[in-house]
Amino acid sequence: MSDRTQKGLDPARTNRRTEYRVYFTIIFILALPFAAFGWFRDLFRGDITALHSGIVGRALKEAGVITPKIFLTW
Repeated sequence: MSDRTQKGLDPARTNRRTEYRVYFTIIFILALPFAAFGWFRDLFRGDITALHSGIVGRALKEAGVITPKIFLTW
């Protein structure tokens, strides 16, 4: 008899998590130039709050918003 009490990783869930990370990374890389443009634009306009978020922070925020929307539509 086989032992079915052992909890293993669900392959479908693992693949889904890996796919999510790949999409997140791609979207983050694509968002970097746009985040840099927006950050410099806000900085030149005199928006001091732009210094708090930074370029990478803005790109992470955008990737964090866009990526789940892709997976919700599936």
